[in-house]
Amino acid sequence: MKKKLLMLVTLPPPMHGSNCINQLVVENPLLKNHFNICVLPLNYVQKISEIGKFQWKKYLLFLRYWFRLLYLLFTYRPDAAYFAPCVSGTPFLRDCAYVLLLRLFQVQTILHLHATGIAEGMNHSLYRRLYSWFFKNAWVVVLSPGLYRDISGFVSEDMVRYLPNGTDFDEVNTIKPTRSGQVQFLFLSNLVVTKGPMTLLEACQILKNRGLDFTTVFVGNPTKEIDSDFFNAQIQELGLRDRVTYLGPKYGTEKFEVLASCHVMVFPTFKDCFPLVLLEAMAFALPIISTFEGAIPEIVDEGKTGLLVEDRDPVALATVMERFIQQPELVEEYGQKGKAKFLANYTRAAFRKRSVDIFSELICKGSQKGSIFLGDSR
Repeated sequence: MKKKLLMLVTLPPPMHGSNCINQLVVENPLLKNHFNICVLPLNYVQKISEIGKFQWKKYLLFLRYWFRLLYLLFTYRPDAAYFAPCVSGTPFLRDCAYVLLLRLFQVQTILHLHATGIAEGMNHSLYRRLYSWFFKNAWVVVLSPGLYRDISGFVSEDMVRYLPNGTDFDEVNTIKPTRSGQVQFLFLSNLVVTKGPMTLLEACQILKNRGLDFTTVFVGNPTKEIDSDFFNAQIQELGLRDRVTYLGPKYGTEKFEVLASCHVMVFPTFKDCFPLVLLEAMAFALPIISTFEGAIPEIVDEGKTGLLVEDRDPVALATVMERFIQQPELVEEYGQKGKAKFLANYTRAAFRKRSVDIFSELICKGSQKGSIFLGDSR
């Protein structure tokens, strides 16, 4: 008889990295072959612009989901639970309430972390105790070995498994590359400050002042931090109307067409773990310019599939962008190496295989039951 696996996840909409990965996990047919799966979606917003905003409906939805979980624990009686929690701020406190129920019913728990920030809790007595309790005897899935340090104060490495992100872009895309002529850079992300769109705008101004020929396209949802009016005003103020275009959000075929028309992905983030957008760029044979944040140095092979710079440094960013303008042959060379690495490591098929291997091992192995009370992590 198949073991019962309860999945607590946020799913699209809205479309962003962790939601897309959660969807890949939930829809994995290999998992369905091995387990009896029940999914409890935990969606609190429908739009990117609603993330981080205070809304009473979020509290009402939390109560609804909490009681739904309680009902499923009584009726479905899962052998294990897979949970992709938030790890900081008020959302973390909310997610502690779900873990409390899982502990009360002694359900083996697998926590899949899509973000960092846990190490900062070491400096706060309440969060330090909460994290110790939260991770006690739970299996933890982390995106890369380089991110383990964030939880090393609370989780022993033998309780950790590594699952790099993947994407189905190699399967669903039928658009052929249309790039030619002048180098066109691409920023593909929601307009969040930490993703570095303002740093890239400054770098574009520097390149223009150097008299270099290029264009840059920004694609992504406006946010409460950077709305479309503000961003377009910044483009105007920096004198970049002839070099920079903001297209707003693009999905499906429209997104593929943009990727196919650009030469280089630029993603100057300063707060990230394992950006899915870099895998999408590699699938389209785009070289990558990014930073040393999170697992990016594991994704991008410096000097082979892309170039890395220190974050929040527009001068350094402009300098590496200039290399692709002055040496356009690097676009093809780096891009093809990146695509080969993508096909070898980051496809949907590879992700499905790794995830089912991890779930099968951990659920078969089992775990000691965690305490419902605050206490030491080990």
